[in-house]
Amino acid sequence: MRRREKVAKNGGLPARLAVFDQERWEGRDDAERYAQWMRARNAWAEARGIEVLPGDDEAWAAFPDGVFRPEDI
Repeated sequence: MRRREKVAKNGGLPARLAVFDQERWEGRDDAERYAQWMRARNAWAEARGIEVLPGDDEAWAAFPDGVFRPEDI
């Protein structure tokens, strides 16, 4: 008999990485905060040898537009 392995729908992601909460991330606008969240998700997955997390396509599609700042050029 095979033992079933339970895996969370979110791939076992910690709660702060499963859903974007702009209050938890630092940045000048939503795009910078979102980028930090995505980097944290990718680092978490990479550390565990995971190439694609559940919800990655939706997360990338929801990436907000940043504010244009001439001083960043």
